[in-house]
Amino acid sequence: MNLTEGPIFKQIVLFALPVYGSMMLQLLFNAADLVIVGQYASHQALAAVGSTTSLIHLLINFICGISLGSNVVAAHAYGAGDKKKLDDTVHTSMLVSIINGILGGLAGILAARWLLIRMGTPDDVIDGATLYFQIFFFGLPFLQVYNFGTSILRAVGDTQRPLIYLTLAGIVNVLLNMFFVIVCHMTVDGVAWATVASEALSAILVWRALTNTGDGVKLEFRKLRIHGGILKKIIILGVPAGLQGAAFSLSNVVIQSAINTFGSVGMAGNAATQALESMTYSSANCFHHAATSFTAQNYGARNLYRIKRAAWICIFCAMGCSGTLALLAFLNGSALISIFNDNPEVIEWGLQRMSAVFTTFSLIGFLEAVSGSLRGLGKSLFNTLFMIGGICGIRLLWVFFAFPHNRTIQYLFFSYPISWIVSDVVMGIYLYLVIRKIQRTNFQKE
Repeated sequence: MNLTEGPIFKQIVLFALPVYGSMMLQLLFNAADLVIVGQYASHQALAAVGSTTSLIHLLINFICGISLGSNVVAAHAYGAGDKKKLDDTVHTSMLVSIINGILGGLAGILAARWLLIRMGTPDDVIDGATLYFQIFFFGLPFLQVYNFGTSILRAVGDTQRPLIYLTLAGIVNVLLNMFFVIVCHMTVDGVAWATVASEALSAILVWRALTNTGDGVKLEFRKLRIHGGILKKIIILGVPAGLQGAAFSLSNVVIQSAINTFGSVGMAGNAATQALESMTYSSANCFHHAATSFTAQNYGARNLYRIKRAAWICIFCAMGCSGTLALLAFLNGSALISIFNDNPEVIEWGLQRMSAVFTTFSLIGFLEAVSGSLRGLGKSLFNTLFMIGGICGIRLLWVFFAFPHNRTIQYLFFSYPISWIVSDVVMGIYLYLVIRKIQRTNFQKE
C-alpha cells in the first residue's frame, strides 16, 4: 500500500484494521493461556501466568519499540523510492532480530526466578510463574523475527499477511493449549509450550513471506549482514521507542508488585482484567502504527498536508475506538472476567481495576495517535524522555507516596488516568510545535 497518494481516511482504516487484528491475535496467545489454566487448573495457576504479564509486556514493548525503528527507516526509504536503502534495512533488521532473540532468550531464562522474587511473587505462585517465564524466553528468537519481519511489511503498507499468519498461529495455540492442559493434564508449562509453538509458526511464515516479496523488501539469506549506517538509524529511532515501552512497562511491574501484596486471588482478578485491557488498548495502538507508517512515508515524500490530515484522523479514530470498547467491556465486566475464572472474589478484584481504568480509556487513544505521528516524523527521543519522566514518573510517585495512605487496588489504579491526562496535554502541544516548524520548510502544503 503506497500511503503517499489516495484517500487518506480509507487508507488509514485499511492499514489499521489488519494491524488491530494481528495485535488481538497476539494478545489472544496469552489470553488463551489465562482462560485455560483459570478454568481447568486453579486460580493459583492463573495467578502464576498473570504475574508474568507485566514483565512479558516490558520485554515485548522493548522489542516492538526497536522494530519500530526498522519500520520508520524502511518507510522513509520506500516513500523516497530509495530501493538500495530499503534492501539494506531489511537485511540489517532481520539479522539483528536473530542475534537479539538468542542473547535475550538466554539472559531471560537465567534471570526469570530472580526477577519474580524481586517482584514479591507469593510462595504458592513462584514455581509456576518461573516455569512459564523461562519457557516464554525459550521462544524469544521467534518473537523477535516475527516483530521485525512484520515491521518491514507494514513499512510498505502490507498489513494483511501478518494478520493471516497470526490467525493460523492463534488456531494452533488454542488447540495445543487444550491438548496439553485438558488431555495431558499439564498446567502452566503446557500453555507456555503452546505459545512458543505458535510463535515459531508465525515467525516461519513471516520469514517465508519476506523471501517471496518484491517492492525492495525481498529477503535473501546470503545478504544478511549489518550495515552500520542503517543500524545507527534504527538504533536512534528504535532504542528510544524501546526504552519508552520498557520504562512504560517498568512502572506496571512496580504496580504489579503492589498488586502481589493482595495475594493470589487479587493477582488472578488483576490478570483477567489486564488481559481485557490489553485487547482494548490494541484498538488505540493500531492507530499508533498507522500514524507512524503513514507519517513516515509522507515525510519521505515531503507531503505536509497528508501528514497533518493523517494525524487528526488517527487521533479521532484511536480515541473513539478505545473509549467505546473500554466502556462496553466495563458494562459487561462480570461476564467477561468470569470467562477467565468464575470465582466471585476474583471477579470482584477485577471489577475494581476496571472502574478506575476502563472509564477513562479514550485518553490513551489520543496519546497513542500523537506519539505515532511524532515517531513517523523522526521525533523518537522526546517521546521516550517524556514517557519516562511523565507517565512512568507519575505512576511511580503514586505507588510510593499516595498508595501507602489508601491501600486499595482501585486507588492504586487512579495513577493511570492521571498520567494519561498530563501526557495528552504535553504531547499534543509538542506535535503542534513540530508541525509548525515543518511548515517553515519546503514541504508540500497540499
